[in-house]
Amino acid sequence: HCFQIHTYLVNRGRSKESFDQGDALLLWGQAFLKLASYFYVPGTDIGKSEYFRCLDIAIGKFDSCILLVKLMLEELKPLRNTSTIESNNYLLLEKLLLSTECSMGYALLLKGKACKNQNNERRLLIEAKKAFNSVYAVKPHPNCSYNLVCVTALLDQDFEVKDRIDMCVKDKTLPPYSVIASDSDLDSIRNESWFPKPPLGSTTPVE
Repeated sequence: HCFQIHTYLVNRGRSKESFDQGDALLLWGQAFLKLASYFYVPGTDIGKSEYFRCLDIAIGKFDSCILLVKLMLEELKPLRNTSTIESNNYLLLEKLLLSTECSMGYALLLKGKACKNQNNERRLLIEAKKAFNSVYAVKPHPNCSYNLVCVTALLDQDFEVKDRIDMCVKDKTLPPYSVIASDSDLDSIRNESWFPKPPLGSTTPVE
């Protein structure tokens, strides 16, 4: 009985410590993700090396966070129903994992879009899609749902893009028309008959 109590207290402390470490890694990665945007001018090579360096650091932080949180979730799984505290800790770690996978997907998406090598571009976009799908499988997330639209369009998976747009409409996660009308990620599908139309009374020009 004493051993069980000791194990419970150790795991309780470790789950809180793991959450703090994971949260720090997520914030660190997001900081480099934001920093990357200050270097690169899209469509040019200006600041591209610094841009890739920041994205690689961000991806590394996200990857470390995902590994840490998944390991802790596995350890906590047998204990998540033993107390309200452990149940809450488990839920917090799950939310942290989803946020990190969403950020990871976005970083991979940005790197893929800026990559000149088509093979590398496609590989990164597929990895981004995998990360977004991991999040969407658990819970529709506004950024994640729309990014799945973008990444499937960039992969020329037109058969899937329409379904993704329909899912966004259903989940109420589709951005305003002004956003999708100017998003270059969607250029390959903009002339499709099923592409979202501007709302009635909108002054947004239709190309």
